[in-house]
Amino acid sequence: MKMKKRLVACLLAAGMALSGAGTALAADYINGGHFSDPNTLTWEWNDGTVVTFGRGPVFSDVHPEITDPEYYLKELTQYPGETGVVYNSQGNPKADYSDEAVAELQKFVNSFDWIHSDELTRAQMVHDRISNGFSGNYYESPDGSFSVLLKKHGVCADFADEFAILCRIVGLECETYSPSYLHRACLLKIGNQWYTTDPTQTVVFLSNSKTYPVDYETELHRYENEAKAEREQFMQENPDDPVAQLMIWNQQLSVGEITLDEFNVRYNALVEQYVK
Repeated sequence: MKMKKRLVACLLAAGMALSGAGTALAADYINGGHFSDPNTLTWEWNDGTVVTFGRGPVFSDVHPEITDPEYYLKELTQYPGETGVVYNSQGNPKADYSDEAVAELQKFVNSFDWIHSDELTRAQMVHDRISNGFSGNYYESPDGSFSVLLKKHGVCADFADEFAILCRIVGLECETYSPSYLHRACLLKIGNQWYTTDPTQTVVFLSNSKTYPVDYETELHRYENEAKAEREQFMQENPDDPVAQLMIWNQQLSVGEITLDEFNVRYNALVEQYVK
């Protein structure tokens, strides 16, 4: 009987240990956390901190004066019949897209009642129309402008650019940026919180590998700052390397420590040195 009790105790202890280990592993999410409640954009950080960012306001509550679903589209682009340089209400020239593209954009803004929708609903609709792996879209070399919207295929820049445009014409703040080398993604604002989202990925919109909260300025310049730090480390570790020397001179030139003529003299001397 004592042996049985000891065996049960050992099994229980082992089970608790495994359960604890599983919890620890499950909490170690990429990009700092995960959406514990996607419906309210509640984000749980890996340290256990929980923040509910919310779905963002309904557009009509903020702008009751705007009732035309094509309002922002008309501000963005010339409609058929508008010729020459046409300016919007802000005095900026409208884009001159093809009639086919304008028609497809009109179709999108009239496909759901975005004026009476909150920001998360609008962002989800944009995602489902543009993101790779959704609406039949897939990653492949583009075929002209609006290749994702019209042809259902494109590269990262196409997905990001068209995602941002569709966001803007349904009243969302969104812009493209470079999160890594030769890649484009989007910075999207819902409520008071900015998120990075990558329309090129095929996973669902609120996957923490695709969309997650960020500080706008930090994320916008993250890759630029990381690349700069890597260059500086390389220069420090390889001061006599010709590539490091060029990096140093480029930085000195960019901040005015040397003139362009001085840079050219050093560059030519370096070339001659290695050509010989």
